[in-house]
Amino acid sequence: MKEYLKDELKTRVKEALLSRDWKNMERWARQWIIMEPNSPEGFRWLARSAFALNDFERASYAYNRVMDFEPQNDEAKRYFTEYPSQKANAFEERKKPSEAPDPAQKISTKDKSLVAEKELELAKIYEALFQFSHAANAYLRSFQWKKSQSAGESYARSLHKIGRGLESIRFLREQLYEFPEWVKGRLVLGRTLFELGHSSDARREWQAVLAYDPENKEALEFLRGHYTSLDS
Repeated sequence: MKEYLKDELKTRVKEALLSRDWKNMERWARQWIIMEPNSPEGFRWLARSAFALNDFERASYAYNRVMDFEPQNDEAKRYFTEYPSQKANAFEERKKPSEAPDPAQKISTKDKSLVAEKELELAKIYEALFQFSHAANAYLRSFQWKKSQSAGESYARSLHKIGRGLESIRFLREQLYEFPEWVKGRLVLGRTLFELGHSSDARREWQAVLAYDPENKEALEFLRGHYTSLDS
């Protein structure tokens, strides 16, 4: 089944390339990345479509991911040679929670919690001002200082709001691997998957929520709405 889906995506990407339909190419590239997150192919097509759409922020992120798999990739190297300022931006974009403050600084747990709380407050201010990119960065910093569910959920939601849904999905899945009973994280993941068109994966997350919290109203409503839409 996976090979069939992969062949289908290749066909869709080629069709989008021939028609120069960059938005659809971006859409299929995102699907490819979700299906094969450990392959450079989807990221390569995402980079090409983003570049064609003049979205240098997304193109830089995608080409940087290509170089994670193929450090000597000529296409990615050529891109960063022509647009050197984007290399630093791409690196900043891809910072993950694992890149937390250096423990060698010997900051006390109490102080770390205080900094995390202040970053969380700052993030909420940014969010209230609809500055979602700044909010996402502040939520991430808060999460780096202290792995709170509140900061994690808000970081994932902010990523999705600024068009970085795939990063949101990857972040949530990484955290859920470590904390499988994180119900609110699963709800955010389910909603993000659904809004990106992955209804089957979303349904599995909502069902997983009910395994931990059988009376969870949000998951029940999502599933009820999902099955209603299938029947209509």
